[in-house]
Amino acid sequence: MEVKKLISNNKNKVLLFFAGWGMDERPFSHLGSKDYDVFIAYDYHSLHFDPTLFINYKEVYIVAWSMGVWAVSMIAHTLNIKSAVAINGTERPVDDLYGIPCPIVQGTLEQLSPESLSRFNRRMCGNRSILDFYNASFPLRTIESLRKELESIYAQRNQEPTNSVPWEKAIIGGKDSIFPPLNGLRFWKTKENVSLISTDTTHYPFHLWNNWEEIIK
Repeated sequence: MEVKKLISNNKNKVLLFFAGWGMDERPFSHLGSKDYDVFIAYDYHSLHFDPTLFINYKEVYIVAWSMGVWAVSMIAHTLNIKSAVAINGTERPVDDLYGIPCPIVQGTLEQLSPESLSRFNRRMCGNRSILDFYNASFPLRTIESLRKELESIYAQRNQEPTNSVPWEKAIIGGKDSIFPPLNGLRFWKTKENVSLISTDTTHYPFHLWNNWEEIIK
């Protein structure tokens, strides 16, 4: 797992963002913050995570998107998390009922190529304007690194989370063509005290926000 600092404000509270599959920091570089130091975690070919990066922060807030919702659930026991927000994902990301159906993930792995990734990105963004926004800061990842990451996620699909994440709200995009909205709703309804927010957004919704505070609040 890669962890990078995006914004340094010399604050005593930190926002740690867990991105989705195939990402790096670039598609989120437009998001600012005044209230937090901001870090990003991505590339889950390994779930090795160094919690000592955050020992000097009094408060740790989580925003997790897509496969990142699963990733944070696997390392949550290492952090003292104050609250967490999930976007278009669940703790069971490869699952016929609660995530992306297994055959679809298998097919993505078997057919992974630059051409299939372009098709995936079109579905992820949903329309030309969002795709253009995303492509302006396209992740600098190789196809092989994406393959290794997805293979790792698929291999661990039945592994249970190590600790309960204090999810506060779950955002579910009604136009999500990657993570079935009904499966997201089905999963989050099994969780207590989580506010469900249904929107008409696609899988990648970050063009809608200018800063991390808008997502947290």
